[in-house]
Amino acid sequence: GRESSLQMRTMALGRSVSLGAVVLASAIHAVAAFSFPALPLPVGRASRAQIARRPALSMCASGADKGPVYMDYSGTTPVYTVAFKAMFPMLAEGWGNPSSDHYYGRIAKTGLETARAQVATAIGCEPHEIVFTSGGTEANNMVIKGAVERARSLLTEHFATNMGGDSLGWSSMYVDQLRPHVVASTVEHPAVLEVLKWLQDKDRCDVTLVEVDSLGRVSPDAVVAALRTETVLVSVMHANNEVGTVNNIAEISKRVREWCDLYGERGKQGLADGILMHTDACQSVGKIPVNVATMGVDYLSMAGHKFGAPKGIGAVYMKGGLEGPLADGNRLEPIMHGASQENGMRAGTENVALAAGLGAAVWKATEEGAVEEEGARLAALTRSLLVQLEAKCAGTVALNGPELPLSPPTDGPAGAGVWPRLPNTLSVGFPGLQAKDLLAAVQDTVCASAGAACHAGGAPKVSGVLAAMGVAESTAFGTVRFSLGRDSVEEQVTDVADAVAAAANKLRLR
Repeated sequence: GRESSLQMRTMALGRSVSLGAVVLASAIHAVAAFSFPALPLPVGRASRAQIARRPALSMCASGADKGPVYMDYSGTTPVYTVAFKAMFPMLAEGWGNPSSDHYYGRIAKTGLETARAQVATAIGCEPHEIVFTSGGTEANNMVIKGAVERARSLLTEHFATNMGGDSLGWSSMYVDQLRPHVVASTVEHPAVLEVLKWLQDKDRCDVTLVEVDSLGRVSPDAVVAALRTETVLVSVMHANNEVGTVNNIAEISKRVREWCDLYGERGKQGLADGILMHTDACQSVGKIPVNVATMGVDYLSMAGHKFGAPKGIGAVYMKGGLEGPLADGNRLEPIMHGASQENGMRAGTENVALAAGLGAAVWKATEEGAVEEEGARLAALTRSLLVQLEAKCAGTVALNGPELPLSPPTDGPAGAGVWPRLPNTLSVGFPGLQAKDLLAAVQDTVCASAGAACHAGGAPKVSGVLAAMGVAESTAFGTVRFSLGRDSVEEQVTDVADAVAAAANKLRLR
Protein backbone atom coordinates (compact mmCIF):
# COMPACT_ATOMS: atom_id res chain seq x y z
CA GLY A 1 0.00 0.00 0.00
CA ARG A 2 0.89 3.69 0.10
CA GLU A 3 2.28 3.44 3.64
CA SER A 4 4.63 0.55 2.84
CA SER A 5 5.78 2.28 -0.34
CA LEU A 6 6.57 5.45 1.57
CA GLN A 7 8.31 3.47 4.32
CA MET A 8 10.55 1.70 1.81
CA ARG A 9 11.49 4.98 0.14
CA THR A 10 12.20 6.66 3.44
CA MET A 11 14.31 3.74 4.71
CA ALA A 12 16.72 4.43 1.87
CA LEU A 13 17.96 7.37 3.91
CA GLY A 14 19.62 4.85 6.23
CA ARG A 15 20.65 5.51 9.77
CA SER A 16 19.67 9.19 9.68
CA VAL A 17 16.04 8.22 9.15
CA SER A 18 16.02 6.03 12.26
CA LEU A 19 17.58 8.82 14.27
CA GLY A 20 15.16 11.42 12.98
CA ALA A 21 12.15 9.15 13.33
CA VAL A 22 12.69 8.79 17.07
CA VAL A 23 12.88 12.54 17.56
CA LEU A 24 9.98 13.23 15.22
CA ALA A 25 7.78 10.63 16.90
CA SER A 26 8.32 12.17 20.33
CA ALA A 27 7.70 15.66 18.97
CA ILE A 28 4.48 14.58 17.25
CA HIS A 29 3.19 13.12 20.54
CA ALA A 30 4.04 16.40 22.23
CA VAL A 31 2.25 18.55 19.69
CA ALA A 32 -0.90 16.43 19.90
CA ALA A 33 -1.40 17.64 23.47
CA PHE A 34 0.05 21.10 22.94
CA SER A 35 -2.08 23.99 24.21
CA PHE A 36 -1.48 27.26 22.44
CA PRO A 37 -1.39 30.45 24.46
CA ALA A 38 -3.43 33.41 23.34
CA LEU A 39 -1.53 35.30 20.67
CA PRO A 40 -0.60 38.90 21.55
CA LEU A 41 -2.44 41.54 19.60
CA PRO A 42 -0.38 43.11 16.83
CA VAL A 43 0.82 46.64 17.35
CA GLY A 44 1.18 49.37 14.79
CA ARG A 45 -0.89 52.22 13.46
CA ALA A 46 -4.15 50.70 14.69
CA SER A 47 -4.64 50.98 18.43
CA ARG A 48 -5.24 47.90 20.56
CA ALA A 49 -8.77 49.10 21.19
CA GLN A 50 -9.43 49.39 17.46
CA ILE A 51 -8.05 45.92 16.84
CA ALA A 52 -10.11 44.48 19.67
CA ARG A 53 -13.29 45.85 18.07
CA ARG A 54 -12.59 44.05 14.78
CA PRO A 55 -14.83 41.02 14.21
CA ALA A 56 -13.31 37.69 15.14
CA LEU A 57 -12.65 35.29 12.29
CA SER A 58 -14.20 31.85 12.51
CA MET A 59 -13.14 29.74 9.55
CA CYS A 60 -15.98 28.02 7.74
CA ALA A 61 -18.57 28.96 10.35
CA SER A 62 -22.24 29.06 9.50
CA GLY A 63 -24.43 31.88 10.62
CA ALA A 64 -23.87 35.60 11.11
CA ASP A 65 -23.07 35.14 14.81
CA LYS A 66 -20.13 32.86 13.94
CA GLY A 67 -18.62 34.79 11.07
CA PRO A 68 -19.00 34.56 7.30
CA VAL A 69 -19.06 31.27 5.44
CA TYR A 70 -15.79 30.68 3.62
CA MET A 71 -16.24 29.75 -0.04
CA ASP A 72 -12.93 30.81 -1.55
CA TYR A 73 -10.94 27.58 -1.25
CA SER A 74 -9.55 28.08 -4.77
CA GLY A 75 -8.00 31.31 -3.49
CA THR A 76 -6.43 29.59 -0.51
CA THR A 77 -7.25 26.97 2.07
CA PRO A 78 -6.85 27.05 5.83
CA VAL A 79 -3.84 25.15 7.09
CA TYR A 80 -5.25 21.76 7.96
CA THR A 81 -4.44 20.06 11.26
CA VAL A 82 -2.47 17.28 9.61
CA ALA A 83 -0.13 19.83 8.01
CA PHE A 84 0.34 21.75 11.23
CA LYS A 85 1.11 18.59 13.18
CA ALA A 86 3.77 17.69 10.63
CA MET A 87 5.29 21.17 10.74
CA PHE A 88 5.54 21.65 14.47
CA PRO A 89 8.12 18.89 15.14
CA MET A 90 10.34 20.35 12.44
CA LEU A 91 10.14 23.77 14.07
CA ALA A 92 10.69 22.37 17.57
CA GLU A 93 13.24 19.62 16.90
CA GLY A 94 14.06 19.63 13.20
CA TRP A 95 15.52 23.12 13.00
CA GLY A 96 18.93 21.98 11.78
CA ASN A 97 20.27 22.60 8.30
CA PRO A 98 19.36 19.54 6.18
CA SER A 99 22.66 19.87 4.33
CA SER A 100 24.63 19.37 7.58
CA ASP A 101 25.82 15.84 8.32
CA HIS A 102 25.40 15.97 12.07
CA TYR A 103 22.67 15.07 14.55
CA TYR A 104 20.44 18.12 14.00
CA GLY A 105 21.05 18.21 10.28
CA ARG A 106 20.03 14.57 9.93
CA ILE A 107 16.79 15.21 11.78
CA ALA A 108 15.96 18.02 9.33
CA LYS A 109 17.01 15.86 6.38
CA THR A 110 14.66 13.11 7.54
CA GLY A 111 11.72 15.52 7.63
CA LEU A 112 12.60 16.96 4.23
CA GLU A 113 12.98 13.61 2.49
CA THR A 114 9.85 12.20 4.12
CA ALA A 115 7.91 15.13 2.69
CA ARG A 116 9.51 14.60 -0.71
CA ALA A 117 8.47 10.95 -0.68
CA GLN A 118 4.90 11.91 0.33
CA VAL A 119 4.59 14.35 -2.57
CA ALA A 120 6.04 11.83 -5.00
CA THR A 121 3.64 9.11 -3.87
CA ALA A 122 0.68 11.46 -4.22
CA ILE A 123 1.32 12.14 -7.93
CA GLY A 124 2.86 8.82 -8.95
CA CYS A 125 6.56 9.59 -9.34
CA GLU A 126 9.87 9.00 -7.55
CA PRO A 127 11.14 11.23 -4.72
CA HIS A 128 14.24 12.35 -6.65
CA GLU A 129 11.89 13.83 -9.27
CA ILE A 130 10.47 16.38 -6.78
CA VAL A 131 12.00 19.83 -6.27
CA PHE A 132 10.58 22.06 -3.54
CA THR A 133 9.83 25.72 -4.35
CA SER A 134 8.23 28.69 -2.63
CA GLY A 135 4.93 28.06 -4.41
CA GLY A 136 3.22 27.72 -7.76
CA THR A 137 4.52 30.98 -9.20
CA GLU A 138 8.16 30.05 -8.64
CA ALA A 139 7.45 26.54 -9.91
CA ASN A 140 6.07 27.87 -13.20
CA ASN A 141 8.92 30.36 -13.54
CA MET A 142 11.44 27.58 -12.90
CA VAL A 143 10.03 25.36 -15.64
CA ILE A 144 9.32 27.96 -18.33
CA LYS A 145 12.42 30.12 -17.96
CA GLY A 146 14.56 27.07 -17.33
CA ALA A 147 13.29 25.27 -20.44
CA VAL A 148 13.78 28.30 -22.68
CA GLU A 149 17.30 29.02 -21.43
CA ARG A 150 18.21 25.35 -21.70
CA ALA A 151 17.03 25.33 -25.32
CA ARG A 152 19.05 28.44 -26.11
CA SER A 153 22.14 26.81 -24.60
CA LEU A 154 21.58 23.67 -26.68
CA LEU A 155 21.11 25.70 -29.84
CA THR A 156 24.28 27.68 -29.21
CA GLU A 157 26.28 24.52 -28.49
CA HIS A 158 24.87 22.77 -31.55
CA PHE A 159 25.73 25.66 -33.84
CA ALA A 160 29.25 26.05 -32.46
CA THR A 161 29.95 22.30 -32.76
CA ASN A 162 28.72 22.01 -36.33
CA MET A 163 30.49 25.17 -37.48
CA GLY A 164 33.84 24.07 -36.02
CA GLY A 165 33.97 26.75 -33.34
CA ASP A 166 32.49 30.12 -32.51
CA SER A 167 35.37 32.57 -32.54
CA LEU A 168 33.23 35.18 -34.27
CA GLY A 169 30.26 34.79 -31.93
CA TRP A 170 27.92 33.63 -34.70
CA SER A 171 26.18 31.08 -32.50
CA SER A 172 24.35 33.78 -30.54
CA MET A 173 23.22 35.37 -33.80
CA TYR A 174 21.98 31.96 -34.94
CA VAL A 175 19.98 31.47 -31.73
CA ASP A 176 18.42 34.92 -32.05
CA GLN A 177 17.25 34.03 -35.56
CA LEU A 178 15.87 30.66 -34.46
CA ARG A 179 14.42 31.55 -31.09
CA PRO A 180 12.94 28.74 -29.00
CA HIS A 181 9.15 28.59 -29.35
CA VAL A 182 6.64 27.98 -26.54
CA VAL A 183 2.95 27.06 -26.85
CA ALA A 184 0.44 27.85 -24.09
CA SER A 185 -3.24 28.76 -23.85
CA THR A 186 -4.95 32.13 -23.50
CA VAL A 187 -6.43 31.17 -20.12
CA GLU A 188 -3.25 30.26 -18.24
CA HIS A 189 -2.58 31.73 -14.81
CA PRO A 190 -0.56 35.00 -14.81
CA ALA A 191 2.31 32.98 -13.34
CA VAL A 192 2.57 31.44 -16.82
CA LEU A 193 1.33 34.22 -19.11
CA GLU A 194 3.41 36.98 -17.54
CA VAL A 195 6.53 34.84 -17.64
CA LEU A 196 6.00 34.18 -21.33
CA LYS A 197 5.35 37.87 -21.99
CA TRP A 198 8.58 38.81 -20.21
CA LEU A 199 10.60 36.25 -22.18
CA GLN A 200 9.06 37.39 -25.45
CA ASP A 201 9.68 41.05 -24.67
CA LYS A 202 13.32 40.20 -23.98
CA ASP A 203 13.55 38.30 -27.31
CA ARG A 204 14.36 35.09 -25.45
CA CYS A 205 11.64 33.08 -27.21
CA ASP A 206 8.57 33.22 -29.42
CA VAL A 207 5.15 32.43 -27.98
CA THR A 208 1.90 31.13 -29.44
CA LEU A 209 -1.23 31.27 -27.29
CA VAL A 210 -4.01 28.94 -28.44
CA GLU A 211 -7.65 29.90 -27.97
CA VAL A 212 -10.15 27.97 -25.87
CA ASP A 213 -13.75 27.04 -26.60
CA SER A 214 -16.83 28.53 -24.90
CA LEU A 215 -16.39 26.17 -21.94
CA GLY A 216 -12.75 27.12 -21.39
CA ARG A 217 -11.27 23.93 -22.81
CA VAL A 218 -7.96 23.73 -24.67
CA SER A 219 -8.29 21.60 -27.79
CA PRO A 220 -5.48 19.10 -28.50
CA ASP A 221 -5.97 19.92 -32.20
CA ALA A 222 -5.30 23.61 -31.51
CA VAL A 223 -2.12 22.79 -29.61
CA VAL A 224 -0.81 20.55 -32.40
CA ALA A 225 -1.65 23.19 -35.01
CA ALA A 226 0.53 25.68 -33.13
CA LEU A 227 3.64 23.47 -33.02
CA ARG A 228 6.75 24.37 -35.01
CA THR A 229 10.16 22.82 -35.49
CA GLU A 230 11.45 25.44 -33.02
CA THR A 231 8.90 24.51 -30.33
CA VAL A 232 10.64 23.46 -27.12
CA LEU A 233 7.83 23.58 -24.56
CA VAL A 234 4.05 23.20 -24.34
CA SER A 235 2.47 24.50 -21.13
CA VAL A 236 -1.26 23.90 -20.59
CA MET A 237 -2.93 24.15 -17.20
CA HIS A 238 -4.66 21.07 -15.82
CA ALA A 239 -7.58 22.93 -14.22
CA ASN A 240 -8.50 26.57 -14.62
CA ASN A 241 -8.28 28.66 -11.47
CA GLU A 242 -11.27 30.92 -12.28
CA VAL A 243 -13.83 28.64 -13.91
CA GLY A 244 -12.62 25.19 -12.89
CA THR A 245 -12.53 23.67 -16.39
CA VAL A 246 -10.30 20.58 -16.53
CA ASN A 247 -8.19 19.98 -19.64
CA ASN A 248 -7.35 16.61 -21.14
CA ILE A 249 -3.62 16.81 -20.49
CA ALA A 250 -3.07 13.13 -21.29
CA GLU A 251 -4.50 13.57 -24.78
CA ILE A 252 -2.57 16.81 -25.39
CA SER A 253 0.68 15.14 -24.32
CA LYS A 254 -0.02 12.14 -26.52
CA ARG A 255 -0.71 14.32 -29.55
CA VAL A 256 2.45 16.37 -29.00
CA ARG A 257 4.53 13.17 -28.82
CA GLU A 258 2.93 11.90 -32.02
CA TRP A 259 3.78 15.18 -33.75
CA CYS A 260 7.40 14.85 -32.63
CA ASP A 261 7.54 11.30 -34.00
CA LEU A 262 6.03 12.40 -37.30
CA TYR A 263 8.21 15.47 -37.77
CA GLY A 264 11.49 14.13 -36.41
CA GLU A 265 13.84 16.72 -37.91
CA ARG A 266 14.72 18.35 -34.63
CA GLY A 267 18.30 17.04 -34.51
CA LYS A 268 19.43 19.71 -36.95
CA GLN A 269 18.74 22.29 -34.26
CA GLY A 270 20.30 20.36 -31.39
CA LEU A 271 16.87 19.63 -29.89
CA ALA A 272 16.56 15.95 -30.71
CA ASP A 273 15.00 15.13 -27.34
CA GLY A 274 11.70 16.60 -28.53
CA ILE A 275 9.14 18.99 -27.09
CA LEU A 276 8.83 19.19 -23.30
CA MET A 277 5.35 19.05 -21.77
CA HIS A 278 4.42 21.09 -18.67
CA THR A 279 1.15 21.45 -16.81
CA ASP A 280 0.25 23.89 -14.07
CA ALA A 281 -1.65 21.64 -11.66
CA CYS A 282 -1.86 24.08 -8.77
CA GLN A 283 -5.66 23.93 -8.73
CA SER A 284 -6.07 20.22 -9.38
CA VAL A 285 -3.67 18.49 -6.97
CA GLY A 286 -5.65 17.28 -3.98
CA LYS A 287 -9.01 17.90 -5.68
CA ILE A 288 -9.02 15.41 -8.55
CA PRO A 289 -6.73 12.47 -9.34
CA VAL A 290 -3.32 13.60 -10.63
CA ASN A 291 -0.81 11.08 -11.96
CA VAL A 292 2.17 12.29 -13.94
CA ALA A 293 2.63 9.01 -15.80
CA THR A 294 -1.00 8.92 -16.93
CA MET A 295 -0.83 12.58 -17.94
CA GLY A 296 2.41 12.07 -19.87
CA VAL A 297 4.04 15.29 -18.66
CA ASP A 298 7.70 16.14 -18.17
CA TYR A 299 7.00 18.87 -15.61
CA LEU A 300 4.16 19.62 -13.21
CA SER A 301 3.71 22.56 -10.82
CA MET A 302 1.83 22.55 -7.52
CA ALA A 303 1.12 25.04 -4.71
CA GLY A 304 0.67 23.84 -1.13
CA HIS A 305 -1.82 26.46 0.03
CA LYS A 306 -4.39 25.18 -2.47
CA PHE A 307 -4.79 21.88 -0.57
CA GLY A 308 -4.28 22.60 3.11
CA ALA A 309 -0.56 23.33 3.40
CA PRO A 310 0.81 26.77 4.33
CA LYS A 311 1.50 29.53 1.87
CA GLY A 312 5.09 29.82 0.72
CA ILE A 313 5.68 26.22 -0.29
CA GLY A 314 5.19 24.38 -3.57
CA ALA A 315 6.91 21.80 -5.72
CA VAL A 316 7.88 20.89 -9.27
CA TYR A 317 7.83 17.39 -10.70
CA MET A 318 10.76 16.92 -13.10
CA LYS A 319 10.64 13.70 -15.10
CA GLY A 320 13.74 11.66 -14.41
CA GLY A 321 15.07 14.22 -11.95
CA LEU A 322 18.84 14.45 -12.07
CA GLU A 323 19.37 10.76 -11.41
CA GLY A 324 17.17 9.10 -14.01
CA PRO A 325 17.80 8.15 -17.66
CA LEU A 326 16.19 11.36 -18.92
CA ALA A 327 18.31 13.64 -16.75
CA ASP A 328 20.42 15.09 -19.57
CA GLY A 329 17.41 15.68 -21.80
CA ASN A 330 15.18 17.22 -19.14
CA ARG A 331 17.53 19.26 -17.01
CA LEU A 332 16.44 22.87 -16.82
CA GLU A 333 18.70 25.84 -16.51
CA PRO A 334 18.34 26.93 -12.85
CA ILE A 335 16.84 30.39 -12.35
CA MET A 336 18.41 30.74 -8.89
CA HIS A 337 22.14 30.31 -8.43
CA GLY A 338 24.10 29.50 -5.31
CA ALA A 339 24.73 26.26 -3.49
CA SER A 340 23.58 22.84 -4.69
CA GLN A 341 20.35 22.30 -2.76
CA GLU A 342 17.47 20.47 -4.46
CA ASN A 343 19.86 18.68 -6.82
CA GLY A 344 21.25 21.98 -7.99
CA MET A 345 17.89 23.24 -9.22
CA ARG A 346 17.06 25.65 -6.37
CA ALA A 347 19.84 27.22 -4.36
CA GLY A 348 19.16 28.15 -0.75
CA THR A 349 18.56 26.29 2.49
CA GLU A 350 15.28 24.43 2.26
CA ASN A 351 12.30 25.42 4.45
CA VAL A 352 11.91 22.03 6.10
CA ALA A 353 8.86 22.89 8.21
CA LEU A 354 6.86 24.13 5.25
CA ALA A 355 7.93 21.15 3.17
CA ALA A 356 6.72 18.87 5.95
CA GLY A 357 3.37 20.65 5.92
CA LEU A 358 3.13 20.26 2.15
CA GLY A 359 3.94 16.57 2.30
CA ALA A 360 1.45 15.84 5.05
CA ALA A 361 -1.33 17.83 3.40
CA VAL A 362 -0.98 16.23 -0.02
CA TRP A 363 -0.58 12.79 1.57
CA LYS A 364 -3.84 13.24 3.47
CA ALA A 365 -5.71 14.72 0.51
CA THR A 366 -4.71 11.89 -1.82
CA GLU A 367 -4.80 8.88 0.50
CA GLU A 368 -6.55 5.87 -0.97
CA GLY A 369 -10.07 6.79 -2.05
CA ALA A 370 -9.94 10.26 -0.47
CA VAL A 371 -9.86 12.28 -3.69
CA GLU A 372 -12.72 10.33 -5.23
CA GLU A 373 -14.86 10.41 -2.08
CA GLU A 374 -14.28 14.08 -1.37
CA GLY A 375 -14.77 14.95 -5.03
CA ALA A 376 -18.19 13.31 -5.07
CA ARG A 377 -19.16 15.05 -1.81
CA LEU A 378 -18.09 18.47 -3.06
CA ALA A 379 -19.72 17.94 -6.45
CA ALA A 380 -23.05 17.31 -4.71
CA LEU A 381 -22.66 20.45 -2.59
CA THR A 382 -21.59 22.56 -5.56
CA ARG A 383 -24.51 21.29 -7.64
CA SER A 384 -26.86 22.05 -4.72
CA LEU A 385 -25.54 25.61 -4.54
CA LEU A 386 -26.18 26.15 -8.26
CA VAL A 387 -29.70 24.69 -8.07
CA GLN A 388 -30.59 26.82 -5.07
CA LEU A 389 -29.23 30.00 -6.64
CA GLU A 390 -31.22 29.33 -9.81
CA ALA A 391 -34.38 28.76 -7.78
CA LYS A 392 -34.04 31.71 -5.40
CA CYS A 393 -32.67 34.46 -7.68
CA ALA A 394 -35.21 36.54 -9.57
CA GLY A 395 -32.89 37.05 -12.51
CA THR A 396 -30.78 34.75 -14.65
CA VAL A 397 -27.96 32.75 -13.09
CA ALA A 398 -25.48 31.82 -15.83
CA LEU A 399 -23.06 28.91 -15.31
CA ASN A 400 -19.59 29.52 -16.75
CA GLY A 401 -17.77 26.43 -17.98
CA PRO A 402 -18.87 22.81 -18.33
CA GLU A 403 -21.83 21.25 -16.57
CA LEU A 404 -20.94 19.57 -13.28
CA PRO A 405 -21.91 15.90 -13.07
CA LEU A 406 -22.23 14.13 -9.72
CA SER A 407 -19.50 11.69 -10.72
CA PRO A 408 -16.70 11.66 -13.32
CA PRO A 409 -18.02 10.49 -16.72
CA THR A 410 -16.59 7.25 -18.10
CA ASP A 411 -15.75 8.98 -21.37
CA GLY A 412 -15.67 12.72 -20.76
CA PRO A 413 -13.93 15.57 -22.60
CA ALA A 414 -11.13 15.70 -20.01
CA GLY A 415 -10.48 11.96 -20.31
CA ALA A 416 -12.01 8.71 -19.16
CA GLY A 417 -13.07 8.96 -15.53
CA VAL A 418 -11.89 12.58 -15.23
CA TRP A 419 -14.09 15.41 -13.98
CA PRO A 420 -14.87 17.94 -16.76
CA ARG A 421 -14.52 20.67 -14.15
CA LEU A 422 -13.25 20.85 -10.59
CA PRO A 423 -15.98 19.44 -8.36
CA ASN A 424 -15.54 22.22 -5.80
CA THR A 425 -15.63 25.23 -8.13
CA LEU A 426 -18.73 27.12 -9.26
CA SER A 427 -18.37 30.15 -11.53
CA VAL A 428 -21.73 31.84 -12.06
CA GLY A 429 -22.70 35.12 -13.62
CA PHE A 430 -25.52 37.40 -12.50
CA PRO A 431 -26.16 39.36 -15.73
CA GLY A 432 -26.72 43.06 -15.21
CA LEU A 433 -25.14 43.12 -11.76
CA GLN A 434 -21.61 43.98 -10.64
CA ALA A 435 -19.89 41.17 -8.76
CA LYS A 436 -18.15 43.67 -6.49
CA ASP A 437 -21.49 45.15 -5.45
CA LEU A 438 -22.98 41.73 -4.82
CA LEU A 439 -20.04 40.55 -2.74
CA ALA A 440 -20.03 43.82 -0.78
CA ALA A 441 -23.69 43.26 0.06
CA VAL A 442 -22.99 39.82 1.52
CA GLN A 443 -19.54 40.42 3.00
CA ASP A 444 -20.72 39.72 6.55
CA THR A 445 -22.19 36.38 5.47
CA VAL A 446 -20.14 35.01 2.57
CA CYS A 447 -16.47 34.98 1.58
CA ALA A 448 -16.24 34.41 -2.18
CA SER A 449 -14.34 35.94 -5.07
CA ALA A 450 -15.22 38.19 -7.99
CA GLY A 451 -12.28 36.64 -9.83
CA ALA A 452 -9.11 34.79 -9.02
CA ALA A 453 -8.08 36.20 -5.66
CA CYS A 454 -4.36 36.23 -6.49
CA HIS A 455 -4.74 38.74 -9.30
CA ALA A 456 -7.85 40.69 -8.37
CA GLY A 457 -7.86 44.39 -7.61
CA GLY A 458 -7.64 47.65 -9.50
CA ALA A 459 -10.28 49.06 -11.80
CA PRO A 460 -13.04 46.60 -12.75
CA LYS A 461 -12.35 44.83 -16.01
CA VAL A 462 -13.56 41.68 -17.67
CA SER A 463 -11.63 38.60 -16.63
CA GLY A 464 -9.23 37.47 -19.35
CA VAL A 465 -10.45 33.91 -18.88
CA LEU A 466 -14.12 34.83 -19.33
CA ALA A 467 -13.26 37.06 -22.29
CA ALA A 468 -11.36 34.19 -23.94
CA MET A 469 -14.41 31.98 -23.43
CA GLY A 470 -16.62 34.57 -25.14
CA VAL A 471 -18.77 35.25 -22.08
CA ALA A 472 -20.97 38.32 -22.58
CA GLU A 473 -19.65 41.42 -20.85
CA SER A 474 -22.82 41.88 -18.81
CA THR A 475 -22.42 38.36 -17.43
CA ALA A 476 -18.65 38.59 -16.98
CA PHE A 477 -18.86 41.71 -14.82
CA GLY A 478 -21.41 39.96 -12.64
CA THR A 479 -19.48 36.69 -12.25
CA VAL A 480 -18.72 35.31 -8.81
CA ARG A 481 -16.53 32.29 -8.09
CA PHE A 482 -17.68 30.11 -5.21
CA SER A 483 -15.17 27.40 -4.30
CA LEU A 484 -15.90 24.87 -1.60
CA GLY A 485 -13.56 22.78 0.54
CA ARG A 486 -13.17 20.09 3.16
CA ASP A 487 -15.05 22.03 5.83
CA SER A 488 -18.01 22.93 3.60
CA VAL A 489 -21.39 21.42 4.53
CA GLU A 490 -24.94 21.56 3.17
CA GLU A 491 -26.11 24.01 5.85
CA GLN A 492 -23.54 26.52 4.65
CA VAL A 493 -24.59 26.02 1.04
CA THR A 494 -28.18 26.93 1.94
CA ASP A 495 -27.04 29.95 3.99
CA VAL A 496 -24.92 31.21 1.09
CA ALA A 497 -27.68 30.68 -1.49
CA ASP A 498 -30.18 32.54 0.69
CA ALA A 499 -27.85 35.47 1.34
CA VAL A 500 -26.64 35.83 -2.25
CA ALA A 501 -30.14 35.50 -3.73
CA ALA A 502 -31.56 38.08 -1.32
CA ALA A 503 -28.75 40.53 -2.13
CA ALA A 504 -29.03 39.95 -5.89
CA ASN A 505 -32.79 40.43 -5.86
CA LYS A 506 -32.44 43.63 -3.84
CA LEU A 507 -29.78 45.02 -6.17
CA ARG A 508 -32.02 44.36 -9.18
CA LEU A 509 -34.72 46.56 -7.65
CA ARG A 510 -32.48 49.62 -7.60
